[in-house]
Amino acid sequence: MTARKNSERIGVEPQSAAQDVPVAKPNDNFAFVLPTELIRLPSEGRFYEKGDPLYGKETIEMKQMTAKEEDILTNASFIKEGVVLDRLLSSLILEPGINVSKMFLGDKNALLYESRRLGYGPTYNVNAMCGVCLESTVWAYDLGDIEIRSASQIEEECGFEFTENGEFIIRIESMKADVELRPLVGADETRLAKILAGKKKHRLPEEPTVEFLRQIIASVNGNSDPVFIGEFIDVLPINETKYLKAEYKERIPGVRARGEFTCENCGTIDEREVPMTHEFFWPKR
Repeated sequence: MTARKNSERIGVEPQSAAQDVPVAKPNDNFAFVLPTELIRLPSEGRFYEKGDPLYGKETIEMKQMTAKEEDILTNASFIKEGVVLDRLLSSLILEPGINVSKMFLGDKNALLYESRRLGYGPTYNVNAMCGVCLESTVWAYDLGDIEIRSASQIEEECGFEFTENGEFIIRIESMKADVELRPLVGADETRLAKILAGKKKHRLPEEPTVEFLRQIIASVNGNSDPVFIGEFIDVLPINETKYLKAEYKERIPGVRARGEFTCENCGTIDEREVPMTHEFFWPKR
C-alpha cells in the first residue's frame, strides 16, 4: 500500500522547499507583551513642583518585575550603598524623567508595595511575636488588603487642607505652638539614614526621634530657623512628641498596611501594622 502525502490527502498543492520554511524579515520579532499596571499615587500629584513629571498625576505606569529586577535586588553594591530600592523603582517606572529621590515617601511606598505584590504574589510571610504569650509565629499577610490613603481622603477625614507643598499645621496647646509639618521625599529618607549612620560610626547618641522631628518640622509659630526648631524639639515634652508623631503619621498620604494577627499558640487576636522586613523583597521559597 502506497503512503499518500499530506498534500494529496487534504487537497493542497505541494510547495517548493524554499516555501516550506518561511524566512523571517528583520522586523518580524515576537511581540511579547510587557505586563504593566497603573498605580495610584497617594499624593495625587498635588505636592510636586510645576514642571515635575509627577505634578498633577494621580497614577503612574509601572511594569512587573523580571530577571533584570532580580539582579538589581541581589546587587551587593546597591545593597551596601542603601540604594537598592531606588534602583528597583527606577527600573520599574515606565514614564520618563521621574527622579525617585524626589518622590514623596507615601508615593514611593505605594509603588514598593505594589511591585512586591505583582512580582511575588499577595502573600507576605512575617515573623510576628504575640504580645501575650511571647511566642513567635509566621503571619501570612495579604498585600491586597493594603489601603491607599490619598490626600483628598485625609483632608475630608481630618477636616483640614494641605498647602500646595503638602504642609499642614498641628497645634501643641501646652506650648502655645503651631507646628508646621512637611511630607518627606526619598532624598530626606537617605539623608536621615546617613545622619544616624554617621552618629553610630562616631559612637554618638543616634537620637532617631530627634533627627526625625528635625526632618519633618518646617516651622514653629512661623519661624523656620533650624536653630530655633532644634531648641523647640529639645524642650518638647515626651507626650507631645508622641502626639506630634501620631498626628503626622495619620495625616501624611501613603500606604496603610494593617491586619488582624492571630497567635497560633494562645489564640490572641490583635490588629497591628505590617513591618517591611528583609523578607519583603527577598522572600524564602
